[in-house]
Amino acid sequence: TEPVRFHLSLNVPDLGRAVAFYSVLFGRPPAKRHDDYAKFDLDDPPVVFSLVPQTPGPGATLSHLGLRVS
Repeated sequence: TEPVRFHLSLNVPDLGRAVAFYSVLFGRPPAKRHDDYAKFDLDDPPVVFSLVPQTPGPGATLSHLGLRVS
């Protein structure tokens, strides 16, 4: 069975810049990349990390959290 994966999505003002930063941080490009979305599938820790080009609200960049279960 597939391990439980935590899902974290952030709103970012500049998707290209955020993808460049997180690609360096994670040492890999995103698994999926579109004009309105980028997703990194990480194994350690088991996280699905996504970026959405939207101006963050006051004091927060969090879009949503979730769990992927089998």
